[in-house]
Amino acid sequence: MEVENEKVSITTGDSKKYELSYDLSPFDEDFHHTKFDFLNTPGSLVDRKEVQATRYDLTVYFTGANHLIDANEFRNSTLDKRPWLVEHPFNGTRNMQPLTIKYDSTKKLHTAVTIALSETIMNDGLLIIQDPRSLIESGSENLNDVNNETSSQLIQETPTEVTNLTDTANGINSDLKNKISGQDVADKYSDIFFKLNTSVGSFGSDAIQTMRQITNMLLMPRQFVDNIKDRLEFIKSQFGSFINLVQSSSTIYTAQYLGASVISAYTVTAIPSSTVKYNTASEVDDVALDLWGMFTSYANGLQSQQTINGFVPNYEIANQLYEQVVNTIFNLYQIALDLPTVVEDIMQSDTMAVILAHTYGMDFDLMFKVNNWSIAQTMIIPKDSPFKYYI
Repeated sequence: MEVENEKVSITTGDSKKYELSYDLSPFDEDFHHTKFDFLNTPGSLVDRKEVQATRYDLTVYFTGANHLIDANEFRNSTLDKRPWLVEHPFNGTRNMQPLTIKYDSTKKLHTAVTIALSETIMNDGLLIIQDPRSLIESGSENLNDVNNETSSQLIQETPTEVTNLTDTANGINSDLKNKISGQDVADKYSDIFFKLNTSVGSFGSDAIQTMRQITNMLLMPRQFVDNIKDRLEFIKSQFGSFINLVQSSSTIYTAQYLGASVISAYTVTAIPSSTVKYNTASEVDDVALDLWGMFTSYANGLQSQQTINGFVPNYEIANQLYEQVVNTIFNLYQIALDLPTVVEDIMQSDTMAVILAHTYGMDFDLMFKVNNWSIAQTMIIPKDSPFKYYI
């Protein structure tokens, strides 16, 4: 029986993710065991050890007008020998390998794919593959927990720090409200910011509550800014508040907290979603360089206070932040491997733009956009003109 409104998620070895309707099916678990039979004794002694592997048959469905094409794309993905990550609503999330795959297509309705799956292990145990977004979001949550807990204890010891933290929260909120007016977003976001703005000033000396609100504010652009570039530029602009704060030793703990918070928000926002993506590898490279630049500015700023005033940066915050930045940059470049790279060249002769696009295997509209051509330029591109294309 096919389960409605439920999907099974299959991430194949080449990192392509498929969310498909499926049939409920039984599954088996085998155990390592030793069986002993004794003379003149009824029954057997079975010494059961650890579970071996979970095995089950999974039937999924490709539907719609392009079901034959989609099923064939899936078949190409299955040729990659790396393990799959199968997220099953009832059987849980497991690393699996397909043993056999059967395709049964109808001309108009759907393609049913029946897969015999077995859980796979490596020498160091189960191979767990997390998608970049889950990995970076998890790291950001851990960083924020350490940052909020540690910094709140330090900030609450100094009235100047508490006041500055509240002022910073209100400043971020004001910037966000201005951004909202330019994005034409729904009224519910205005309601959210009104509640944030009201609550920030009500916490008094409870620094950790204010910090949690700042974390929420910094992540808000993901919900109402339309593309990654603008989201990241907006969060990056908040980093200027850290640079200003770090000049004053009386607010150094607020600066330590805020810098780490902004960078944490930047790492989460930098990882694309299913609806908001990068277009080229060079865009990813720019983001990775910006992230590393922010981190080094943060570290150098705190280091200067250590030299001048004897301030010692908190090790836990610094270590968590460093790991988060490195993991984000690594995952960004993994994403960049699947994106086109922009190459610049020079025209060898006069050519029409549409012919140039065809020659380099690009959609004309995309080539028009990449080169920022005017309508007049698209008629004839003169010899020796620079142009860009994707590879």
